[in-house]
Amino acid sequence: MSALQALIPFLLFTLVLEGAQLLFSYVSDLIVSAGSGTLFVFCMQHPGDANAIATALSYLAAFLIVLTFVKEDLVWTKKRYQAMEQAGTLQLSMEKAEKDAEDPNKEDQEKREQERIRRWKIDTPYLVLPGYRLLAGILLSLCAVLLSLGIQEVYALSGILEGGTDLSGLSPALSAAVYGLFTPFVEEMVFRVSTYGRLLQKTRGSVPVCMLFSALLFGLFHGNLPQGVYAMLMGFLFVLALEITGEFVTAFCMHALCNLASLFLSFQGIAVSLPAALLFLLAGFLGLAAVLLLCR
Repeated sequence: MSALQALIPFLLFTLVLEGAQLLFSYVSDLIVSAGSGTLFVFCMQHPGDANAIATALSYLAAFLIVLTFVKEDLVWTKKRYQAMEQAGTLQLSMEKAEKDAEDPNKEDQEKREQERIRRWKIDTPYLVLPGYRLLAGILLSLCAVLLSLGIQEVYALSGILEGGTDLSGLSPALSAAVYGLFTPFVEEMVFRVSTYGRLLQKTRGSVPVCMLFSALLFGLFHGNLPQGVYAMLMGFLFVLALEITGEFVTAFCMHALCNLASLFLSFQGIAVSLPAALLFLLAGFLGLAAVLLLCR
């Protein structure tokens, strides 16, 4: 029962989104079948923009349905990370005081103390010190963009995903607003704040398990297997960023940057070779390893 309660926002959001998209698809068919009128001309001349508007409206409708849940979970998430920071800061202060009392003159005390304050650990990679959180957020954002572009290019070059991104009748400004900013914002609120937060609250599962399960749900949400695997990996990076920094804005910026970078390459017609794509992946994984070392 607790697991089902944790999934309520996810299930509601998915069902309403699918229903809204079906409704807009039906309306679009009616407009096209009419064969005349302002909307018909717009849909014929700007099919990409029409789809983007329908996507934005569908996401908005689904988001409004779960907004009450999201607000509650956002408050809980903020309180959780505030409590973790306060407890972590207190523990670090106590450890420092104990260390000073036990061995105040030891030569390597300062070095060992710096290592200890890098991270306060219960069952989470959360970083207590703001400077480390900022550094981790920047590194994770770079890693996410590199991994995102690398995976997408490998998919495209290997023929796993055929056809690429359809940009016909799609304006760069509208695509950036809808696919680069709005949908990432909604998805981060629903999946990272609400779904992940509720998994922690309702199931009382460990942080790593809840992170993996929320990433799995994010992958399932994106449909087919190739996109699902890609989304699951990126979803894990986004929730890892949230857990390390305690800031929703970090996960949102990562998601938005990945989408915007992909759109930029598509609109500019920039093709990435296989060696370059593999280099992106290597750099992304090395950067991720650096972040995990920072969290030790």
